[in-house]
Amino acid sequence: MLDLRRQHDGSPAVNAMLPVTAACFRDGVQVRQSLSLVDHARRGALLRVVCFYQREYFTSMYFEDFHTGQHIRTEARTVTAGELDAFLDLAGLHLPMFLHDEGAREVGHPRRLVTGPMILAVALGLARAHGCFDQVVAALEFNHVRFLRAVHPGDSLRVAITVLETRPTRDPDRGLVRLDFNALNQEGATVLAMQGSYLFRRLGAGQAVHDI
Repeated sequence: MLDLRRQHDGSPAVNAMLPVTAACFRDGVQVRQSLSLVDHARRGALLRVVCFYQREYFTSMYFEDFHTGQHIRTEARTVTAGELDAFLDLAGLHLPMFLHDEGAREVGHPRRLVTGPMILAVALGLARAHGCFDQVVAALEFNHVRFLRAVHPGDSLRVAITVLETRPTRDPDRGLVRLDFNALNQEGATVLAMQGSYLFRRLGAGQAVHDI
């Protein structure tokens, strides 16, 4: 039994007792199913508390979960040399500056570089791990993409996301969300900045579990 009597993020308290299994924490769908016996308002609050204690949003974020001005922060992950090798093999970007320190020094960098497309991919992967993309229907565009600082194997990246715009579309099942991404290294310096626009699924009638 999980007694979630107090919110830590400023949202209303929930006075409810509910059994939550370990599987719920690993699968957002199972979390929703386990909370189906609680009214919508309490289910929304309980989902957020469950995610708070797990330090990651395992529930899917629908269009209704995004609000203009909202700030989202992901966890950090370290980029390893092995991961860079695998990415270079996949992409075919076998340039000396990405392959070894000597090649990087030849073009003025102190050591081996992580290629820009991999930085972008890691940033989007961190956003996905946070639950941001589970209900994406389509990525419409990326713009203002800027690589601001070098990234090397062993650096840790996290992503700060700001919701710039949310707008319903003519399709009642879809909504547009425009996001601003800033990937930060372990020193807090921005290494990548960009914006992206996405189509998200909307919650159906009677499924508004995130709203209180």
